[in-house]
Formats: sequence, structure tokens, C-alpha cells
Amino acid sequence: MHSIISIIVPVYNSENTLTRCLDSILSQSFVDYECIIVDDGSTDGSSRICEEYAKRDSRFSVFHKKNEGVSSARNLALENATGSWITFIDSDDYVDHHLYELMVNEMDKGYDIVVCDIQYFFEDNTGFVMKGLDQRNIDNISKKALLSPMFAWNKIYLRSYFDGYLYPLNTWYEDTPVTT
Repeated sequence: MHSIISIIVPVYNSENTLTRCLDSILSQSFVDYECIIVDDGSTDGSSRICEEYAKRDSRFSVFHKKNEGVSSARNLALENATGSWITFIDSDDYVDHHLYELMVNEMDKGYDIVVCDIQYFFEDNTGFVMKGLDQRNIDNISKKALLSPMFAWNKIYLRSYFDGYLYPLNTWYEDTPVTT
């Protein structure tokens, strides 16, 4: 039996992409997860969408807070996460149907961090789809090389990676200190 994944979704004014993001999580072939959605003071219809998913599926929970930025939203979710593994997805992105199953299978081999591949797409907005595994996760390479590119959202981490560490507040490129 697999340990649970905590999927963290920070949300701010993303009503146009949020449903696609949450549907991609809801349709995962791996089902032993919790999805922690943090509405960071959205002023559009994002809050309503977050609540709909929390009512629709018990694996989804939502926290509403005043707008303080993505780091604050991620930190709130980390403080409430119960999973053995942590992963992030931005509300304007989405994941392939089997992604978390593939990543968990790699984590079960004893890795601390697994990196997935990303694919850029251009529609009405810019975003990413995460699919497949980046072969680097099974090579013996340095942690710094493994974590490139320096995004929080294309990785799954052992929960202990965040013990005593939170995202820095009020800074640009908040992913960099965590992934380097």
C-alpha cells in the first residue's frame, strides 16, 4: 500500500484555468492522495470553484486566506499536509492522467525527490502540462542538477524535505531557495 501524497495547489484569480487543473488531479490513476487548495484571497470566481471541489470529493480540502502571495499559500498547505510525499501544481497548469502513479512508483524505489518532464503549451494563456518522468531522477547526479529547472511544481518530495523549512515570503523566484 502506498503512502498518501499531499498535492498542494495555491490559487489566486485563476477561474479560467482552475477547473482544468483540479480535474486533472481528480482524474489521476493514483487515488491515494489529498489535494490541499489554498485560495490566496482571490477576487474572481476561484473561491467558488475551490469550494465545489472540496464538496465533490473528500480528498480535496480548501483554505481561504487573505492575499499574501504564493509562498504564504504554500506554507499554509505544508503546515496542514499529512502526506508522506509533497507535490505542488500551480492553478494554471495541469497533470497527465498517470503522472502521480509514475512518480509514486519511483519514490517507492527509495528516492527523496523525483522530477517530471514538463511540456509548454500556448492557448488563450501560457501554462505547462506535467507528464512523464525526467530520466534524471534515476541517474546518480547531484541534487542541484536534479532540481533544475528550479520550479517547485514539477517534482515530488519526501515530506521530511520540508521539515523546519518553509517558502520565503515577499520575494520573487520563491522556488529557488527550496530547489537549490
